[in-house]
Amino acid sequence: MRMTRYGSLTLLLSVSLWPGLVWACDQGDLVQQRPENFVSLADIGAEAGVRIPVIGVYADSDNFLGESVNGYEDPICLLARPAAMALVNAQQQLSGSGLSLLIFDCYRPQQAVDHFMAWADAGADDDDDSDDAEKSRYYPKFTREDLIDDVYIAECSGHSRGSTVDLTIVYQPGSDGDIDSEHLLGCDASFDGRPKGIDMGTGFDCFDPTSHTENRKQPFHVLENRRMLKRLMESAGFRNYEKEWWHYTLKDEPYPETRFDFPVE
Repeated sequence: MRMTRYGSLTLLLSVSLWPGLVWACDQGDLVQQRPENFVSLADIGAEAGVRIPVIGVYADSDNFLGESVNGYEDPICLLARPAAMALVNAQQQLSGSGLSLLIFDCYRPQQAVDHFMAWADAGADDDDDSDDAEKSRYYPKFTREDLIDDVYIAECSGHSRGSTVDLTIVYQPGSDGDIDSEHLLGCDASFDGRPKGIDMGTGFDCFDPTSHTENRKQPFHVLENRRMLKRLMESAGFRNYEKEWWHYTLKDEPYPETRFDFPVE
């Protein structure tokens, strides 16, 4: 997950998203309706004859919050059409390799971003945070407040513009399409067999310097795997966020000044 660095943090009184709080983002217009060219990745893939597996991490409780996230009604991937088509292009480049993309997260409603911010802010008064199971798994070296300071969590997210995706590469799933997501999340992820992901050194949403794409403490094979993903995604028109090896945004995104807040469903 990556949140953009722009926008000042403003706390407003509200009763809508969290007990008394909502986080304001001043980056671009906020739109509640889903545009016609926001599409399901599954539909675009089917049109091209490819399948890209999706894990709805935030629609379930198996994530760094330990609960389902506001705005995620279904475990699906929605994207602006150009981003979805570019992902299909990347998947097609893997054809015949025995490998596949695996999607963790795509479009993210602003209400979900607000949920992340409220969760991070609530940790400031959480005396038991050091004993939290999610902390040991996803951010062992940080407090929740640190995650804001280090720009892992912020009040604006590129995901809300509909052209950002979090993903990895896995061995091609079997005919049942099942992928054990437990082994692909957090800092203690394991990569010791199919259909798990190839070894990226950490799992998704490991908020730690070891997740930086070019972290030189990682062994050579891990860096090469990350670079393989980076070359693939760049060839399809995406750019990487250097603090998260899994995070890519379409270079020519259609809504660079707009954030959306319709639910994922």
